[in-house]
Amino acid sequence: MKSRLSFSLTLVIVLFALFTDDSTYAQNWPMVNLNKERMSWASDETDLYPPLQQKKEFTLKSTGSYLGLDDLTFYDNLLALSVGRYPNILEAVDASSGDNLWTFEIPDSKGGMSFACAQNDSMIFAGGQQGLGLYALDKSTGEQKWSKPIGSLYTRNIILDNDYVYILGDSLYSLLIKDGATIWSQKLNIQGTPAVDDLYVYAVGGYKTQIFDKMNGELLWWKPNSERALGGITVDDQCFYIFSNDTVFAYFKESRSIKWFYPSSGDTILAGGQNTFAITDTKLCFTIEGNGNGEAELVILNKDSGEFLWDHTFAGNWVFTPTIANGIVYIISIGGDLYGFDLESGAQKFYDNSFTYQCQPIVANHKLYVATRNKVIVFGNDETNVANLNNSLPQGIELMQNYPNPFNPTTILKIDLPEITKMELSIYDINGKLVQELFNGQLNVGIHILTWNANNSPTGIYFIRCKSNRFNKVIKCTLLK
Repeated sequence: MKSRLSFSLTLVIVLFALFTDDSTYAQNWPMVNLNKERMSWASDETDLYPPLQQKKEFTLKSTGSYLGLDDLTFYDNLLALSVGRYPNILEAVDASSGDNLWTFEIPDSKGGMSFACAQNDSMIFAGGQQGLGLYALDKSTGEQKWSKPIGSLYTRNIILDNDYVYILGDSLYSLLIKDGATIWSQKLNIQGTPAVDDLYVYAVGGYKTQIFDKMNGELLWWKPNSERALGGITVDDQCFYIFSNDTVFAYFKESRSIKWFYPSSGDTILAGGQNTFAITDTKLCFTIEGNGNGEAELVILNKDSGEFLWDHTFAGNWVFTPTIANGIVYIISIGGDLYGFDLESGAQKFYDNSFTYQCQPIVANHKLYVATRNKVIVFGNDETNVANLNNSLPQGIELMQNYPNPFNPTTILKIDLPEITKMELSIYDINGKLVQELFNGQLNVGIHILTWNANNSPTGIYFIRCKSNRFNKVIKCTLLK
């Protein structure tokens, strides 16, 4: 009788919490995997858009053996840095000043941390490789509030949803955020990160895709899956999306029947510690670890039909999880280069190789945050605009370096003129052969933007010549397809 009463009381508490709008522990963008559904989409971002320029950089304060920055999270101006070290460490940084606020060493952990430290209004959560479990800390001070001994959390990231924590440790757990009390648990010793919606918890690993009742942890559905561990999973209002071997599947959430599937024959779909998917209301992006040529790819599908839209191939056999913001897909290659592609067309809109970047970029506070091994580089909108430049005319004609460079298939050229000028702008290949006359005519005072679409030209080095009766300049650019 006592146990039945205890269960009934717990059930009432859970039901009350699920249907009460209490934002005390609410988790907004961005969080671990950037939201509880693991969409990796900054859906509210409307300001950040290339061209971008570097605004800040934050350097790790930690020292010691095996020092390396892994994942980032940002919330309410606090930047959380997951640092691989002996032991693993969480650094809390003020995103405005760059000041290190506090650090927390994760007991009995070592190696790469590979855990994204999710945050909410008052707390931040840490875990590490070969550590003892999950640690809940006060955001302001780093003081430990509670811990949960659930084993190593290497690549097993935490999902926050209102008053609850969902995490895969030595089991699948639903915990109360405020004190770590277990609401329910299911023995499920797999490596990965769940996805959560209003009703269900979704988990992939152990050669299965499984769906659990969010309220009581009951296993509602499962299906065999070829992926032993680290399988990607994402959910939206209607469907959940997974992959098995070389095929992406969209399942209806209620009927659990297949809506569509996309076979990528001969390819190995990538399952990193974060995810392989990034989705919006109309598009699904996934990554390939190695195609038939051993190269990594970013592939974009129509989310409703599974129709192929476009892809991009990278040098090397690895890319990190993409992030989508304001119609741009940001992604980092194994070589450490940072790219931004137009989600609709696939045109390269941003490229930077100033540092060797790694992990998944995040977008927050209208900024792009990217990790290197020992720094965070922050990009924002290029504040240069035509109106401001035209207020102070240059001393002479200026042809600016094309952007992006390298590019595929379009690139932007800017010419700054101090006076009305007759101008020729032409494209030549590496052999000096004229490829295209881009412009020939008179231009007024100010900045002029022209676009070269090289869709019909092969990969290679090209030269752009800008010529007038008093000016002749050539710049070099690279087309990569």
